[in-house]
Formats: sequence, C-alpha cells, structure tokens
Amino acid sequence: GIPNAQEAQLICMELARRMEELYPVLGRAAGDRQSAAMAAAQGGGMRWSAGNFLAYSYSFSANLQALAQANNPQAFNPMQHVDQMKWLQALQANPDPNSCYPEAMVGLPALEQRLQQQQKAVEDLG
Repeated sequence: GIPNAQEAQLICMELARRMEELYPVLGRAAGDRQSAAMAAAQGGGMRWSAGNFLAYSYSFSANLQALAQANNPQAFNPMQHVDQMKWLQALQANPDPNSCYPEAMVGLPALEQRLQQQQKAVEDLG
C-alpha cells in the first residue's frame, strides 16, 4: 500500500544517503583528483574500478631538474599523484627516468585526453 508519512520520510532519508555515497564515485569517474585522492587515502590499497579509474602514463621532459623532482619518491603529492602505492609502482616501472616522468590519469576523460595528445603527436611527426 501507500506508505505513511513516517515511512515516506525514512525512504527519502535512505535515498538521500545513497545518493551522497554516489557523488565521490561520480567525481572520480569524471576525473576529480580530490575525490580520487580521498578515496585512495581512505581505502589504503582499495580496489579501483571503472568508476574510479586511475592509471599512470609517462611524459617526456628535457629539463633534468624537473625530471629529478618528478621522479623523487619523497615528493608524493596526493592531489597530483593520487595513490601513493600506485605512484611508487609507476616510478619503479619508469622505462627511462632520465627523460620521462609518470603522470596520473584520473577518470576516463583524462585517458581520452591522453589518447588525443598522443594522436596529435603522431600526426605532427608525419
């Protein structure tokens, strides 16, 4: 039947709570680094899903000082690197620390932007 006012209020409160839980997930999926960094800090090795996509790619730099700073394991910044354990793994897996540094890609839009940057670089070569 039709819920009474008290039951309807409880249903609305539960719905509001569930929606609040979704906001950080939606933020991470959209590339919100603050939401992703908070989730990584709270999760301590949490499993990442498509809803909170995080990957690292490597960018080239000829600036040796910038490379030394970007590849320094002590320079972790949660707003830039997001997940300390994954960032340290990216540092260790760096194919050429003398010319590359890891960059976090948070959310699917960041992955799409990286793909577009690489496509443009290939086109510029040709």
